[in-house]
Amino acid sequence: MPQQPSPRPELPPLRDSHSTLNQIKARIAAFNDARDWGQYHSPRNLAMATAVEAGELLALFLWSKDEGPQPPISSRQASVQEEAADVAICLLNFCQQSGIDLASAIEKKLARNAVSYPEDLVRGRMEKYNEYHHPGPGARKSPDTSASDPEVSSPE
Repeated sequence: MPQQPSPRPELPPLRDSHSTLNQIKARIAAFNDARDWGQYHSPRNLAMATAVEAGELLALFLWSKDEGPQPPISSRQASVQEEAADVAICLLNFCQQSGIDLASAIEKKLARNAVSYPEDLVRGRMEKYNEYHHPGPGARKSPDTSASDPEVSSPE
């Protein structure tokens, strides 16, 4: 006979508007600890799980038209939320097991991206950093000179 779960105190709901990343990580860790799932949470397994969950999220949008509803079938919206949560849970588990301070990593990445994608050069453009003319030290010039022409390179 399955063991009945022990009563747990009611936890406050998690919401973007007032939940910190630490509170979310603690809730996930408690959930995992109660199930003894840490034994399966190697960085390798969690990296793969994150990719799998991202694939499941992506599959919900398969064959959508860009100008149509996203996802293409409205009944999938609940699944979109669940898969987005699965991706976030796996990523936070991965960061925990890998010793990554996610907030710090995001801050560093945004600073690095600000150098690679200066606002005045890339605003409204979709090219990757090596596809537009980037003047200055360490600049990478695209072999295709048309990439610096906004009329040629801007998205339709």
